[in-house]
Amino acid sequence: MLRGAAGEIQVGNLLTKLPESYCVINDLSTPNGNIDHVVVGPTGVFVLDTKAWRGVVSADGKGELLLNGLPTDKPYIRQFVGRMMGVREKVLTLAPGMEVRHNAVFVFTAARVEAKWGTTGYLNCITDDQLNNYITEKDFGKKLTADEVSQIAQAFLGLAHMDREFARRSGSI
Repeated sequence: MLRGAAGEIQVGNLLTKLPESYCVINDLSTPNGNIDHVVVGPTGVFVLDTKAWRGVVSADGKGELLLNGLPTDKPYIRQFVGRMMGVREKVLTLAPGMEVRHNAVFVFTAARVEAKWGTTGYLNCITDDQLNNYITEKDFGKKLTADEVSQIAQAFLGLAHMDREFARRSGSI
């Protein structure tokens, strides 16, 4: 658990080096679980989950991960993509008309990633040293304007606030 928290901090520190045109939201609480980082910028929306796994990460041929050639203990990709799609729907409600692709990404801080692009379905696996270039350099289609970045980032922040309020009222906090 400590290694995971250290990995999230490490990735959070890397994200501080993104250009000012990017908005970073760390530790987004949702009804379906925590999202480590959300990045909204001119190149799109990136929903990141940090993994401090050690060893070799590859794809199983069915859209899930293998760690050191063995299946993982749960369907990490399916669960994360489901969580991201639920959040995406709420964000679209708060930012109507902002039909923008949300990129699901696992960022590995201590593993060698051999899961090739497209072998893990709607999620991409990268290492932490690839992170900032992945966000700023990849062409994911339509570029977002500064106003669109702001509107989508505000929707994510509004979602985070609503989830905190719901948790407070329901006695979860």
